[in-house]
Amino acid sequence: MKIKTWLFTLAIAFAGFVILPFFFISINEQFSLPIYNIPYFRLIGLILILSGAGTFLHCYGLFSHHGKGTHSHIEPTLRFVSGGIYKYTRNPMYFAFFLILLAEFFIFGYLMLLAYSIIYMISIHCFVVYHEEPILRKKFGTPYIKYCKKVPRWIFI
Repeated sequence: MKIKTWLFTLAIAFAGFVILPFFFISINEQFSLPIYNIPYFRLIGLILILSGAGTFLHCYGLFSHHGKGTHSHIEPTLRFVSGGIYKYTRNPMYFAFFLILLAEFFIFGYLMLLAYSIIYMISIHCFVVYHEEPILRKKFGTPYIKYCKKVPRWIFI
């Protein structure tokens, strides 16, 4: 992986998992919205973070070894990846990020972190449907179209 891809990935992760959550926490505090301080929530959050991070690492490995590229648009895969977890869902990496964002709600308890995770998922769904999938259909053609008919976009749909 090229250094610019690492830097891009770190910048996106920092913005998505640190800066934006702080923004949503400040909204939560400004409007005195509920904060859920439930001990079991922290355990759920830990499980979600580990699940999300494990899924991301699995996907990263598939992209680098089988796809000969990365998850980043800076250094995209050269070959179509449909193995591993991609046999069951077309977008496990985005879903992994959702799990990590949802984990932040369970760990810290700010209601607006739950809202942020939902906003993220809606935004990513629109991005995937209207931007990413058309590009992948064009780049990979018939194999990708067949894959889309066989494998659901999201793990739960």
